[in-house]
Amino acid sequence: MNAKYFVNHDAIWNEDAISRRANYLADLIIETWPAFSEPPRSEGVKGKTPLTLTVRGKRMSVQSWRGMLMRMVNCLHDLELLTDFDDAHREFEWWIEKDKADSPKYYRESSAGWWIYINLTAEQVVRFCKNLAEHCGLSDDEWSFTYE
Repeated sequence: MNAKYFVNHDAIWNEDAISRRANYLADLIIETWPAFSEPPRSEGVKGKTPLTLTVRGKRMSVQSWRGMLMRMVNCLHDLELLTDFDDAHREFEWWIEKDKADSPKYYRESSAGWWIYINLTAEQVVRFCKNLAEHCGLSDDEWSFTYE
C-alpha cells in the first residue's frame, strides 16, 4: 500500500502533501475498521468510575472501565451473541486475539478463551463496548452503564 502510494504521488513533502496523506490514511482506516468511525457515546466519563453494566436486562456491578469491558465481552459470550472468533477478529483486529500466551500484559482472557485488549481509556472502553454491542446486533436501549 505505501509503496504504491509513493510511486503514484509526488515525492514533495510540504504541509499540503502531508495533510493529503494524513487524510488518505484516515479514510483508509475508517474504510478498514468502520466501527471506529463513529463518535463515542462516552462524553463525560473521563475521570469517572463505572458502577453498573446492564445488557438485555441483566444488571452487573463493575469496579473499573477495564472490568466493564470484560463483563461486556463475557456477557455477550454467555448470551451466545459473540461466539464466532474469526468474525470478531476480522471486525476488531488486534483488540480481540486468539492467543496471547507469550505476553498478555495488556490483554485479559475472556470466558471463551479469547484475549481482549484492555489497555484503554474510559472513553475507548465505552466506544469498544458500543461497537461490540452493535456487532452483536444489540441496540443502544439493550445495553447501558452507569458511573459516578
